[in-house]
Amino acid sequence: AVVSSQSKGGDIVKSTETICSVCNTFVSADTGIYCVHNQCKFHLICLAEKWVSKTDILPVSGMCPKCGVPQLWGEMVRFKNRLMKPSLKLDEQNEHWADQLSQT
Repeated sequence: AVVSSQSKGGDIVKSTETICSVCNTFVSADTGIYCVHNQCKFHLICLAEKWVSKTDILPVSGMCPKCGVPQLWGEMVRFKNRLMKPSLKLDEQNEHWADQLSQT
């Protein structure tokens, strides 16, 4: 969702920030993480603190606090990375790891 706010001059300024569903404060595209199912948005640290167990260093999985759909942490991070990374042209991509095996 796009948040609109009024600047001091009275102009309406559109922002790509949305509200974190855990702490209810603004979260921008570069600091947020998304629910893979509905693209609900959170601060990375808010969701990590909510999902991490006492025996884990990183969260593994949990329920989306907004839509209730089960999520895998690694899948959410990969989804975020795909959204943030510019698409590469086919000829600019590195060769596949399996191609390196045949060179030995």
